[in-house]
Amino acid sequence: MFATMQTENSYPDFEIGLLQTKKWPTPSPDCFLQIVHVLSGSGKYHEEEEKYDFAKGDSFLIIPGQNTSVSLKDEGEFMVIDFSNIYTTKKDLLKGRRPNAGQLYRPLEYLYVNYEYAMVSSENAKKANESLTSLFDELQKENKSKDKDQDIIRKTVVKIVTTFSKTVQKKLRSSNQTTDDSGLTTDIIEYIHENIYDVYNVRVEFLAKEFGRAKDYLGFYFKTHTGHSLKDYMTYYKFELITLRLKYSNKTILEIVHEFGFTDESHMNRIFKNLYGDTAKRYQQAHLEERNK
Repeated sequence: MFATMQTENSYPDFEIGLLQTKKWPTPSPDCFLQIVHVLSGSGKYHEEEEKYDFAKGDSFLIIPGQNTSVSLKDEGEFMVIDFSNIYTTKKDLLKGRRPNAGQLYRPLEYLYVNYEYAMVSSENAKKANESLTSLFDELQKENKSKDKDQDIIRKTVVKIVTTFSKTVQKKLRSSNQTTDDSGLTTDIIEYIHENIYDVYNVRVEFLAKEFGRAKDYLGFYFKTHTGHSLKDYMTYYKFELITLRLKYSNKTILEIVHEFGFTDESHMNRIFKNLYGDTAKRYQQAHLEERNK
């Protein structure tokens, strides 16, 4: 056996485990996202064509859909928070299942869609690294306690996710490739990312009011500095989130339609097929078959 994963505790939308291994295991097809903290050992973290060293005390994300992977120099031990079951359906709620689940999916979706390599051992993320090390120490201590407090564990996991999100947000802001020196375009993008789930708040009219600009001017300004219209950018981002639900959740198409404010299923499908070349149902079915192999 190259790897031994000991699942210590399961919670409504995440599992905490200890992984001792000489070779990093291939994530299962239904793996949505994992947060990993290095307890011992060292190796390289791979993202696309880039490789970065890591050692004890570092933390990183495993996101199969973003081509992230790990290679080890020697045997190591890792604390792994697995978020393979973060979505709650209406059926779950009606049957009283997973009553505390579904609260983490928005920040985790943000990480999934926006994650660029932000290894927290890097010098420019030193404070984040210190904060994460402290949080993981607290999590490990509480998780091993005989009288563990599930509320403390959950709040600590939320803080860990939030710390990663802030680190990614800072990196996106510092590496913004737009031609806008004022930062307005970045502010608009961040606002869209945070409010995309609210149909009303991401209307162009509302954005114009929020940023104190005329609607036509704001649209022109955004396209000048990004190459995309506001409407197109919001559509692309919204459908990135929709593909995550189709890949990793058991939500019905109708539930997704209602969640994102479409008129009906055919309305969403017209746009989906234009972007991805297939209907949402067939896209969902293909990924379900992949997960069940």
